[in-house]
Amino acid sequence: MVSVEPNSIYRWVKRAGERRYAATGDEGWTYFDVHDLRRTWGGHLLWDCGVLPAVVMSFGGWEDWETFRDHYLGEMSPAAAEREREKISYISGSSKSETDSGPVFEPTVQTQSPY
Repeated sequence: MVSVEPNSIYRWVKRAGERRYAATGDEGWTYFDVHDLRRTWGGHLLWDCGVLPAVVMSFGGWEDWETFRDHYLGEMSPAAAEREREKISYISGSSKSETDSGPVFEPTVQTQSPY
């Protein structure tokens, strides 16, 4: 997606974190790295753009479905489960074709980084 050497991207991210630390005094910026960008970008595609998980995995180079599911998809919302159930006519008996663009999954809050 970007035609530069990977080391350039690492330097850019490190410098951006250093500038944010200098501007805010928030020590958390000293830990900012490309992994954070990748996770944020993947989450944005899933949550804000509604891109299918398999497509996000392909775009982002994620290969392990279980890890991706556990760390990016979170828990399925009850409202989404009900909406999806209604799409199956022999389960609900309904032939409604209403569309809802709400998220299927709700992000989970992690108390500890898996890395």
